[in-house]
Amino acid sequence: MSFYYLKQKRISITNKYYIYDISEKPVFEVVGNKITGLIDQISLGFFHLGHRFCVNNLNGQEEFILRKKPSVISSKYEILINDSVVASIIEGKTCFKPKIYITSDYGKFEIKGSIWAKNFTILKDGYEIGEFKKTFFDFTDSYEISIYKEEGELYKIILGIIIALHNCGYQEKPYR
Repeated sequence: MSFYYLKQKRISITNKYYIYDISEKPVFEVVGNKITGLIDQISLGFFHLGHRFCVNNLNGQEEFILRKKPSVISSKYEILINDSVVASIIEGKTCFKPKIYITSDYGKFEIKGSIWAKNFTILKDGYEIGEFKKTFFDFTDSYEISIYKEEGELYKIILGIIIALHNCGYQEKPYR
């Protein structure tokens, strides 16, 4: 089991942040495109030009890419490992809560909990494999990430899903 923390500012011109380990040392760097990221923030989620987030370890080696596809209203992401798409995430729109569709060759992934409240669990084939929740008593936006199973490339898919869902609710809908 691994624990990480994600800390991000409300509005970021650089579109760059870190994922920290339990001792609050940076482990991964998440870097997005500055221009298209800023346009996504301004558009409030009505349209998306598409851009990508590179998730690198601190040695500068790419762990995976989260590619946001151009779209109108709903968000669409792909997780790429070694230039191959390993999972797709689509945010569906409903009246009361978002519906997330995740397709992957690695199994059936589901989200359980509240994406709006930033408190949800990720299930793979019916078993809990990760959790994302907002921390309290902090002056910045901070979140705990728990990964229960780290077999093979699975932790990259879990982090990719979390970053995508965080980006959906965080940058595109600041009123949540």
